[in-house]
Amino acid sequence: MADNPLEPDPQPYDRINVMVESDIVYWTKELNVSRALLARVIEEVGEKVEDVKRKLAEMGESGD
Repeated sequence: MADNPLEPDPQPYDRINVMVESDIVYWTKELNVSRALLARVIEEVGEKVEDVKRKLAEMGESGD
């Protein structure tokens, strides 16, 4: 459960909602990337997790 009840844990897990801080925190940790890199990739490929992971893999970043 999230520390702030107004920001629940990220759901659904197939998209990254850049407007929700808990999503950003969760996915930067989950993908082992910086906020800046995550933002750049989302801007390029969109918010779908699979697309983000695919792009990170192409870039040689974690994304696992």
